[in-house]
Amino acid sequence: MATKNTEQPKTPKVVEHPITLGRGGDGKLVELTLGELKSTLIGGLSGSGKSSLLQHIVDQSKDQAQVFIVDLKRVGFLNFKKEENCHVITDLNKCPKLFQAITQEMENRYQEMERTNTDKCTKGRILVVIDEAAELIPFVESNVVDQIRRILSLGRAANITLIMATQSPSRRLLSGALVDLFPSRIALRCNSVYASKVVIDRGGAEKLPNYSALYVNPQGFQVQISLMPPIGEGELDTSKTHDKIEWEDD
Repeated sequence: MATKNTEQPKTPKVVEHPITLGRGGDGKLVELTLGELKSTLIGGLSGSGKSSLLQHIVDQSKDQAQVFIVDLKRVGFLNFKKEENCHVITDLNKCPKLFQAITQEMENRYQEMERTNTDKCTKGRILVVIDEAAELIPFVESNVVDQIRRILSLGRAANITLIMATQSPSRRLLSGALVDLFPSRIALRCNSVYASKVVIDRGGAEKLPNYSALYVNPQGFQVQISLMPPIGEGELDTSKTHDKIEWEDD
């Protein structure tokens, strides 16, 4: 008599390639996958290397994730507008539609995990990059900020990573409740101890040279990184098939 196979099917593992942030004090590369980086807050003065860091992250992510870039300054990500997997949003009026779509996709993924009785999402990575929070948060309705909070709270298990950057880290812009939802923090050179503490809960970033950063991981461990120079000195070999959500940048 044949026995019924009760073994649960194995959940396919989503393979991600490391993202290089720079070099640590020991000269070794500091590398993290998007899953390990989780959602990240980046703060640093204009000219400190913040935009270059964001561009490196996007450049290394574009072949392993669907990338949405909110660039309300309009000129920071021109090189990525023609990339198949990148969507560059430069119009504030389109942001509510974007975050509604991301939030709905997140809900769909949780419903799929519930239906298949698993806590592991097998859908491809989605990366959302907000280049300057000060150009977004004060000018959108509260429901958009609430959607960003939901993505930060629930996105990790649904393979959604959100990276928010600002050159003006302050409690007026970023409430403590919002900042606390970022498990990873990166502080480039800041203009004060206060700004450094807003980003990484400690001072030190105000003393950094340009193109240097303090990275604090979700466990609170800190490492100083020498960031990579602007894009143009070589590319990394990354490849990954991924799923797409419906999005039309009209």
